[in-house]
Amino acid sequence: MRARLVIAGITIRVDPNKQDKEKKAKKKEKQKELPPRFYIQNLDKTFLSSCLKLVQDILLIFKPSKLIIKAQIGFDEPHLTGYLAAVKGLASEWADWPWIEIKPVWDDEYYEGYLYLGGRIILFNILIKIARFMIAKRTRQFLRAMKIEKKSIKQSATI
Repeated sequence: MRARLVIAGITIRVDPNKQDKEKKAKKKEKQKELPPRFYIQNLDKTFLSSCLKLVQDILLIFKPSKLIIKAQIGFDEPHLTGYLAAVKGLASEWADWPWIEIKPVWDDEYYEGYLYLGGRIILFNILIKIARFMIAKRTRQFLRAMKIEKKSIKQSATI
Protein backbone atom coordinates (compact mmCIF):
# COMPACT_ATOMS: atom_id res chain seq x y z
CA MET A 1 0.00 0.00 0.00
CA ARG A 2 1.32 3.40 -0.94
CA ALA A 3 -0.02 6.80 -0.02
CA ARG A 4 0.34 10.23 -1.50
CA LEU A 5 -0.06 13.44 0.46
CA VAL A 6 -0.43 16.78 -1.30
CA ILE A 7 0.10 19.93 0.77
CA ALA A 8 0.06 23.32 -0.93
CA GLY A 9 0.87 21.69 -4.27
CA ILE A 10 3.83 19.72 -2.87
CA THR A 11 3.44 15.95 -3.23
CA ILE A 12 4.84 13.63 -0.56
CA ARG A 13 4.84 9.91 -1.33
CA VAL A 14 4.63 7.48 1.58
CA ASP A 15 5.69 3.85 1.25
CA PRO A 16 5.07 1.93 4.53
CA ASN A 17 7.39 -0.94 3.54
CA LYS A 18 10.30 1.47 3.16
CA GLN A 19 9.45 3.15 6.47
CA ASP A 20 9.40 -0.21 8.29
CA LYS A 21 12.93 -0.97 7.10
CA GLU A 22 14.11 2.48 8.19
CA LYS A 23 12.47 2.08 11.61
CA LYS A 24 14.17 -1.28 12.18
CA ALA A 25 17.54 0.23 11.29
CA LYS A 26 16.94 3.14 13.66
CA LYS A 27 15.92 0.82 16.50
CA LYS A 28 19.30 -0.89 16.32
CA GLU A 29 21.11 2.45 16.61
CA LYS A 30 18.71 3.95 19.14
CA GLN A 31 19.92 4.44 22.68
CA LYS A 32 17.92 3.37 25.70
CA GLU A 33 14.72 5.23 26.45
CA LEU A 34 14.17 7.17 29.62
CA PRO A 35 12.56 5.02 32.31
CA PRO A 36 8.91 5.69 33.24
CA ARG A 37 9.97 6.71 36.76
CA PHE A 38 11.67 9.79 35.25
CA TYR A 39 8.40 11.00 33.75
CA ILE A 40 6.45 10.22 36.92
CA GLN A 41 8.90 12.20 39.03
CA ASN A 42 9.19 15.20 36.69
CA LEU A 43 5.67 15.67 35.38
CA ASP A 44 3.62 17.95 37.57
CA LYS A 45 0.38 19.88 37.23
CA THR A 46 2.07 23.07 36.04
CA PHE A 47 4.03 21.41 33.26
CA LEU A 48 1.11 19.27 32.09
CA SER A 49 -1.26 22.23 32.03
CA SER A 50 1.22 24.26 29.97
CA CYS A 51 1.59 21.33 27.52
CA LEU A 52 -2.17 21.03 27.15
CA LYS A 53 -2.50 24.78 26.71
CA LEU A 54 0.09 24.69 23.90
CA VAL A 55 -1.76 21.86 22.14
CA GLN A 56 -5.06 23.70 22.50
CA ASP A 57 -3.60 26.95 21.13
CA ILE A 58 -2.04 25.21 18.14
CA LEU A 59 -5.26 23.33 17.37
CA LEU A 60 -7.18 26.61 17.46
CA ILE A 61 -4.69 28.16 15.05
CA PHE A 62 -5.01 25.14 12.72
CA LYS A 63 -8.81 25.24 12.87
CA PRO A 64 -9.71 25.22 9.19
CA SER A 65 -12.43 27.35 7.68
CA LYS A 66 -13.28 24.55 5.26
CA LEU A 67 -13.00 20.80 5.84
CA ILE A 68 -14.06 18.00 3.50
CA ILE A 69 -13.46 14.30 4.13
CA LYS A 70 -14.33 11.70 1.51
CA ALA A 71 -13.23 8.10 1.92
CA GLN A 72 -13.90 4.56 0.79
CA ILE A 73 -12.75 2.05 3.36
CA GLY A 74 -12.96 -1.73 3.42
CA PHE A 75 -11.29 -4.08 5.87
CA ASP A 76 -10.19 -7.66 5.30
CA GLU A 77 -12.58 -8.74 8.06
CA PRO A 78 -16.24 -8.05 7.14
CA HIS A 79 -17.27 -7.46 10.74
CA LEU A 80 -14.85 -4.51 10.99
CA THR A 81 -16.43 -2.99 7.89
CA GLY A 82 -19.81 -3.55 9.55
CA TYR A 83 -18.64 -1.72 12.65
CA LEU A 84 -17.49 1.18 10.47
CA ALA A 85 -20.87 1.29 8.71
CA ALA A 86 -22.67 1.25 12.08
CA VAL A 87 -20.57 4.09 13.48
CA LYS A 88 -21.10 6.06 10.28
CA GLY A 89 -24.87 5.53 10.53
CA LEU A 90 -24.97 6.56 14.18
CA ALA A 91 -22.85 9.64 13.55
CA SER A 92 -25.00 10.75 10.62
CA GLU A 93 -28.15 10.46 12.76
CA TRP A 94 -26.55 12.27 15.67
CA ALA A 95 -25.18 15.22 13.73
CA ASP A 96 -25.70 16.25 10.15
CA TRP A 97 -22.18 16.44 8.75
CA PRO A 98 -22.41 16.96 4.99
CA TRP A 99 -18.67 17.47 4.83
CA ILE A 100 -17.94 13.86 5.85
CA GLU A 101 -18.66 11.15 3.31
CA ILE A 102 -17.47 7.62 4.16
CA LYS A 103 -18.48 4.65 2.02
CA PRO A 104 -17.81 1.11 3.24
CA VAL A 105 -16.36 -1.34 0.69
CA TRP A 106 -17.49 -4.89 1.40
CA ASP A 107 -15.63 -6.90 -1.25
CA ASP A 108 -12.01 -6.62 -0.15
CA GLU A 109 -9.48 -4.61 1.82
CA TYR A 110 -9.57 -1.15 0.32
CA TYR A 111 -8.42 2.26 1.53
CA GLU A 112 -8.91 5.44 -0.41
CA GLY A 113 -9.40 8.85 1.03
CA TYR A 114 -9.52 12.53 0.28
CA LEU A 115 -9.00 15.23 2.88
CA TYR A 116 -9.28 18.91 2.11
CA LEU A 117 -8.41 21.59 4.64
CA GLY A 118 -8.88 25.18 3.64
CA GLY A 119 -8.18 28.36 5.48
CA ARG A 120 -5.39 30.59 6.65
CA ILE A 121 -2.67 29.35 8.94
CA ILE A 122 -0.34 32.04 10.18
CA LEU A 123 3.00 30.39 10.86
CA PHE A 124 4.20 33.32 12.97
CA ASN A 125 1.46 32.67 15.56
CA ILE A 126 2.48 29.02 15.87
CA LEU A 127 6.15 29.94 16.29
CA ILE A 128 5.28 32.49 18.99
CA LYS A 129 3.22 29.92 20.94
CA ILE A 130 6.00 27.32 20.74
CA ALA A 131 8.67 29.87 21.71
CA ARG A 132 6.68 30.94 24.78
CA PHE A 133 6.29 27.31 25.80
CA MET A 134 10.01 26.56 25.32
CA ILE A 135 11.25 29.56 27.32
CA ALA A 136 8.91 28.94 30.23
CA LYS A 137 10.78 28.17 33.43
CA ARG A 138 9.12 24.79 34.03
CA THR A 139 9.79 23.61 30.46
CA ARG A 140 13.48 24.50 30.74
CA GLN A 141 13.68 22.62 34.08
CA PHE A 142 12.09 19.53 32.52
CA LEU A 143 14.40 19.58 29.49
CA ARG A 144 17.45 20.06 31.72
CA ALA A 145 16.43 17.11 33.89
CA MET A 146 15.86 15.04 30.77
CA LYS A 147 19.33 15.87 29.45
CA ILE A 148 20.96 14.94 32.78
CA GLU A 149 19.06 11.66 32.96
CA LYS A 150 20.06 10.72 29.40
CA LYS A 151 23.72 11.43 30.23
CA SER A 152 23.55 9.23 33.31
CA ILE A 153 21.94 6.40 31.32
CA LYS A 154 24.61 6.72 28.63
CA GLN A 155 27.42 6.69 31.21
CA SER A 156 25.99 3.65 33.00
CA ALA A 157 25.68 1.81 29.66
CA THR A 158 29.37 2.42 28.83
CA ILE A 159 30.59 1.18 32.22
